Amino acid sequence: MFNKLPKSQPITIEFNDLSYTVPAPMQKGKVRKDRLTILDGVTGVFRPGQLTAIMGPSGAGKSTLLNVLAGYKVRDVKGDILVNGTARSLQTFRKIQAYIMQDDFLLPYLSVDEAMMAAANLKLGRGFSHQSRRQVVDDVLETLGLSSCRNTQCLRLSGGQRKRLSIALELLNNPPVMFFDEPTSGLDSNSCSSCVALLKTLAEGGRTIICTIHQPSSRLFQQFDQLYILARGSCIYRGARANLVPALAAAGLQCPGFHNPADFVMEAASGEYGEWTDRLVAASKNGRCLTWEKVTDPPEVTEPTQVDQHCHTVDETDFAVGKMNGHATPPSKNGTHQLQNGSAQGKKRRAAKRSPTLRVSQPPSPNGECPHPAEPPPYEPAAGAELNGASLPAAGAPVSSQDADGGEVGCTSLLLRHKHPAPMSELCQRLDEDVGGQRLYQRLDSGRELYRTSTVTQFMVLLKRTCQSIVRDRMLTMARLVSHILFGVLIGSLYFDIGNEAKDVYNNAAQLFFALMFVLFSALMPTILTFPCEMAVFRKEYLNCWYSMKSYYIAKTLADLPFQIVFPLIYDVIVYYMTSQPNELGRFLMFCLMTVLTSLVAQSVGLVIGACCDIQLAVFLGPVTMIPIILFSGFFLTLNAIPVYLSWISYLSYARYSFEGLMLAVYGNGRGDMHCSQPYCHFRSPEKFLKEMDMLDSSYWMDVAVLAGMTVGLRLLGYFVLRWKLRMER
Repeated sequence: MFNKLPKSQPITIEFNDLSYTVPAPMQKGKVRKDRLTILDGVTGVFRPGQLTAIMGPSGAGKSTLLNVLAGYKVRDVKGDILVNGTARSLQTFRKIQAYIMQDDFLLPYLSVDEAMMAAANLKLGRGFSHQSRRQVVDDVLETLGLSSCRNTQCLRLSGGQRKRLSIALELLNNPPVMFFDEPTSGLDSNSCSSCVALLKTLAEGGRTIICTIHQPSSRLFQQFDQLYILARGSCIYRGARANLVPALAAAGLQCPGFHNPADFVMEAASGEYGEWTDRLVAASKNGRCLTWEKVTDPPEVTEPTQVDQHCHTVDETDFAVGKMNGHATPPSKNGTHQLQNGSAQGKKRRAAKRSPTLRVSQPPSPNGECPHPAEPPPYEPAAGAELNGASLPAAGAPVSSQDADGGEVGCTSLLLRHKHPAPMSELCQRLDEDVGGQRLYQRLDSGRELYRTSTVTQFMVLLKRTCQSIVRDRMLTMARLVSHILFGVLIGSLYFDIGNEAKDVYNNAAQLFFALMFVLFSALMPTILTFPCEMAVFRKEYLNCWYSMKSYYIAKTLADLPFQIVFPLIYDVIVYYMTSQPNELGRFLMFCLMTVLTSLVAQSVGLVIGACCDIQLAVFLGPVTMIPIILFSGFFLTLNAIPVYLSWISYLSYARYSFEGLMLAVYGNGRGDMHCSQPYCHFRSPEKFLKEMDMLDSSYWMDVAVLAGMTVGLRLLGYFVLRWKLRMER
């Protein structure tokens, strides 16, 4: 399974003196804004093969640290970020990491299988055939337990299924580094356990798994390998989970018996036991302390009657769940734990033989102090270990540099083949000793291309995916179709048979202006919501290097193009013939061309507004921006009657060119005299009416050219606005 995916090579992420500040709210009486510190010079290392939890109370900087390490935040960041010992290249790092956000942003109208196949077509290189991509998708769905719901639309998935699908989408190309922001948010206890167990298994496959979690239960807490705890932007603990309680005790904080250490450290960081943050930051040296990183193997316990009570520490798992394999007393003031009877000690001894998670401290040093674990060795799989049935090469053996496109069988997680993964040292291929950290990092993806597929492939996949979403959103699609038909019939009935009547030229002009307004609003308002509703999905996929921004933007703008053409044409056919406009094919085509161009310009305006604003502001700005456009259209006030100092605004009003084009299509191009049912009709000649509207000297094709230019210009503006907004958010 996954034998053609890229190697999951070990990646170590190190950061030194990392700081991040944002502008603070302006205070009264101050001229300059202060800077609010979110991260204050934190230091740490996240290693492969370990499930690392970034913990801390609300506002401690957990998500900020995750975003900075993942490259989602790059402005106002100070400090060094190293990947395998070399400075991080953000473009290269983006290709090997995956970020799973707290909220599961998925396209609601795609099925699980369709979403996975679209991701596979975008993330897997040219060396993968359709059949191999299909096999990879099937394997991932089966591994994560999503095969039974593969034909279910994403909007109908449960919370746990959505979370697993979010992980499955990023697991397709087997990234060696995965970031998770609050992966258990919104899940029940059983789903939380399954989710964290999955992360644990992914880590045991040699990946670097980093997640933020606010306050895990004892059941979840015991599954983490390493902890990085923040308080007020500083590190108060960095090390192994099993060493948390001894580290707190060494700093003077005694965790009560039968108490979840995760709850206790959160309470301490929140100030419930007094001001301990500064002391804990000093004890951890703001993340530089290496004392508590390693968990030593438990020594053989042979005699249950002799237990050292000075340095004995009990695994926090025991008192987290309230089962100390016997009765236990709460910790004493000096931080020691004492077993009450020999039978409990016997249970402790038997538990130590059964479970490798039990930790017993080393004997005290001669000066009476408890020794601390040493710094852990770097992640190095043992030579000769087996991976998926293949022996790992010894140190110095040559390593092939072929990638997935070459079809090489790569080093992947035993999650994909075994129910119970092997130890960490057996999960990743041993590299040459002469391959340093810098060369290893460069070997991850030596190509200069940021994306694994071409721009054309990205466009085709995104276009197909977007069209599927539009077609399956039946409520909006049917509402747009029905509204064009109903309003066409309504306007046709209201202005029935007035198109060739000289005495009703003003009423007919009003009908043409209403056609313009209806097409404008029906194209503008749905488009305004395009980017705000999908911005979260786009941001996640773009920053995870699924596709380029131009591929996404072109696909989004072209996917709705057929609807922006067909719906106005349906309205035109109904209204044009019910209102008895000139029965000439040329004029009808001119009429339809002008309404279609109006629809496209309005769609372009909606794309610009939606790209730069959130959904609330966009819904407000859409109708508001139409007011000056309508005022200077030439219907309510003729163009020659507009004051000189405001006349320049009319040249920016696309409604002016649309209304002018419709009037010229109906009354221009040498149309003969109209029928007059009264003794005298002043505007029997169409030219006289055009002169009255100050449109006699206008050119229809000039209006077409201006509207086409506005369409292209606004769409380019929307692209750069979207690019600017995404850059400002980082």
